[in-house]
Amino acid sequence: MKYSYFGIFSILHDKVSADGWQCSKKKYTYEFTETVFMERVTHLTEEVIYLTKTKCEFMIERKICGESGIMKCDESSCHYEEKPIPQFNWMVINKIKTYRFHFFSRTILAEEKNSNFFGTPCRARDLICSLTDPIVIWSDSIIHVHLQV
Repeated sequence: MKYSYFGIFSILHDKVSADGWQCSKKKYTYEFTETVFMERVTHLTEEVIYLTKTKCEFMIERKICGESGIMKCDESSCHYEEKPIPQFNWMVINKIKTYRFHFFSRTILAEEKNSNFFGTPCRARDLICSLTDPIVIWSDSIIHVHLQV
């Protein structure tokens, strides 16, 4: 006698758990001057540079920051920060622009691929989340389908 087995699977839900990457880039503009009374004055402005998923992936894969330089890394993060060399001249404003790049591993957990997380409208199925400053990216491999027989 020949037996055949037939099983019915149903998807319980998609569990989301893994690490993604959080990337950020900032531009700093320093202004150095000496006043009429020979007082040295420094003024600093900070500007957030919004990254795309592609630029974040490039930074993670190559560990370099555009034309700025090679990042310093440890087990779960990398950073690069240019340090300005102050140039003070009497009654002349010297502007120097520098950049700071940073990325690190960020844990992503959600009940299912349509659940919101990070207190934002971001969902696991989006594969990217733009926060106020940085972005967080991940691959679709963080979505684990749970089956029931």
